[in-house]
Amino acid sequence: MWYKTKLIRRLFVVIPLIALGIILLSTRASSNTLDTNIAMLEEREPIVISSYAAMEFKSLEDLIKQSDLIVHGAVSTANPSRWNTPDGTLPNTVTLDTISADFIIYTDMVFEPKTVLKGNSSNDQLIVRIFGGSVGKDQMTIDAEELKPGTEYVIFLAKDTGSTAQLGPEHYLVFGSTQGIYEITEGRVVAQTALRGEQQRTDPAQLRDDKALAGLSMDELIRQIDQAK
Repeated sequence: MWYKTKLIRRLFVVIPLIALGIILLSTRASSNTLDTNIAMLEEREPIVISSYAAMEFKSLEDLIKQSDLIVHGAVSTANPSRWNTPDGTLPNTVTLDTISADFIIYTDMVFEPKTVLKGNSSNDQLIVRIFGGSVGKDQMTIDAEELKPGTEYVIFLAKDTGSTAQLGPEHYLVFGSTQGIYEITEGRVVAQTALRGEQQRTDPAQLRDDKALAGLSMDELIRQIDQAK
């Protein structure tokens, strides 16, 4: 009986020590994994990507008829750019050599509409998502639409139905890329494609749009929107 009691007491001492050892090993392993992840992030070379977005031609009439929302207003601020992942960062296993086209950086611009020219929106602010930006040392430059804080625009918007539709707050994409952005310049509404020198047109159907590209008054643009929508 004395022997059994002594054995049980020893077990009560040994078992907690084994459990403590397992906890310490588990904690150390978890710490090592975290350290490894941090080291991988620090050691990974920055990913710098430049790409060109090919555009299907959209006339002003196309933009008016096919967009979900047309608004006149200004960009107030740009939110921090994010990768199109749930936490907005790139997995630390992805490198410049292994990255696929599935990964893209986007930037949400806060747009404050003054006038809704087509569609319905009572919001004081809209989120307009453009692609490209910087996340840490990673950079993605896409030769596409550009919105600048403090600048006044008329923009043609469409609901996001692509790979970033479920990420972040409710938002819109610019319909027609640069073709869907008209900047207010010296009282005229001028297509961003004209300001960037991109309207190299040869097709007669496209040449008819040159007047719109070169600039319209706001009243003339509103008249065309009312006629086309």
